[in-house]
Amino acid sequence: MSVSVPKKSEPPKISDLIDFCPTLNLYLKPIARVCITVQIPLLHDTSGQLKSFTTWEIIEKIRQLCPGILAPSTVMKVVHTTLEFVRFAVDLENKTDVRRVVTSLESQFIKLSGFPQNLRVRASEAPYDCPRRHDWEAFFRDAQNMDETKSGERPDTLVLTGLPIRWFASGSHNRPRFRVNSDDTNSSYLSLLVDEEKPDPSIVKEAFEVFGKIREIDIPMLDPSQNPDCLEDYINSNETLNSSCNTLKTDTTVEYSFRNQSGCTEEYIGGFGKIGPDTIGILNPTIQHSVTNSSSADTDKSKVSHLMKSKKSNILTSPTNTSVGSPLTFIAYVQYMDYTGFSRAMDMLRGQKLVYAPTYRSQSSALADQNEKLYYAAEIKIDFDRTKHLSPDSIHARQNKRNQLLIVAERRRVEARTIAEAERERLRLLEDSERKAVERREAEALAAEAERIAKRAAREESKRQIAIDRCKRIKEELLKKKISLEEYRRIVAIRKVEGIRLMTFLLAKIQSSLRDFKWVSN
Repeated sequence: MSVSVPKKSEPPKISDLIDFCPTLNLYLKPIARVCITVQIPLLHDTSGQLKSFTTWEIIEKIRQLCPGILAPSTVMKVVHTTLEFVRFAVDLENKTDVRRVVTSLESQFIKLSGFPQNLRVRASEAPYDCPRRHDWEAFFRDAQNMDETKSGERPDTLVLTGLPIRWFASGSHNRPRFRVNSDDTNSSYLSLLVDEEKPDPSIVKEAFEVFGKIREIDIPMLDPSQNPDCLEDYINSNETLNSSCNTLKTDTTVEYSFRNQSGCTEEYIGGFGKIGPDTIGILNPTIQHSVTNSSSADTDKSKVSHLMKSKKSNILTSPTNTSVGSPLTFIAYVQYMDYTGFSRAMDMLRGQKLVYAPTYRSQSSALADQNEKLYYAAEIKIDFDRTKHLSPDSIHARQNKRNQLLIVAERRRVEARTIAEAERERLRLLEDSERKAVERREAEALAAEAERIAKRAAREESKRQIAIDRCKRIKEELLKKKISLEEYRRIVAIRKVEGIRLMTFLLAKIQSSLRDFKWVSN
């Protein structure tokens, strides 16, 4: 850990950065916070009656005492109010501003309009919410259930709360997904629930191993024994692992789990961590616009889109840019091999903010001349483990619970499979009965249709036969009439011939008689 020498071109907000893990673009920045307390006497107005006031008026009066630093853009948060005092907290850029504000406000007086009393102002640098050496030494000395000969029951485990997920995800550092060696069965559990959208244990280890060699890391974000929501993913990943490797040891050295109540904050922001512009913010926001413009003209826009999207970005574009899809910060338990690494980590991280300076291919062209980056700060909480979280017994208990969850989940899956098969069989039988009923109805319909067709054909055949018979009768009648007509014509012709013959005979007789008569008369 070495203090980086600020360049003259660097903005004041990043001039006091301390190298934490430059390979991961992680730095430390001292917390510059002032605690301002305004003592409130029993306030009476000029008429002697009690009168109320607003903290807004007090804030404006305080700003007038140090207008150069406490500008309107500086946020002053009310952290505690009673009948005797009002306490504010102000986050500044550096320690120099803290000293200037303390010098300007300490033991000063402000006057509210309408009140004869003056209100005294006390200012001091805010204390750090981080335990010191005597705190953990006193705790482990007085603890009755701790055995300092065992790891996890002595001051060797660091508890980090509020680490931004995106800063420690493999996707943010262009690294492959975390893998384990094939011969390291104790670490095979690590690869079950790690992806590009979740913290990578190798990155966390690389970052915090600068203080000393690490024995174990527990990221309570993926452990189904602490977070039932990730049980399904764990089971699916475990089945995938078992399909390629059937042996998985019971003990595990590194765990990932999610803690619902204390494992992560319930606040969200576009990819960083604890919500609030005072805990995560752009240290040099003037550069952001130039990067955005250069990224729109660059052909390689993958990293810039990754920067701007609320789900996958590493840039806080707005305090209201929230994402409710997943938690954005996580807790990490880091256990060091020796006491030296633990104490160095506690001393170096006390009173520091974690700063992330992402690098993008499209950023270099826009900021090559300025030699600057985009910096984002997040305030994290540092503490030592008081719960024996990484003791061998706790690790073994969590592993047993995971195994029990796997057994219960497998039993439920078998039951669900049996129920699904029974349901499928019932649906198959129902479909078969419905199909047979449909086939029966279709056969009945076809039989009825065939019967109708047969009856119609019979009717048509009967009509045709009747027509044939009628035709035959008509033909016979016509034939009889024709025969009768021919017979009549023959008879008429015979009678005509006979009449002609009779007439010829008679005429011959008459002629013969006439000749005889003439001869006689002669």
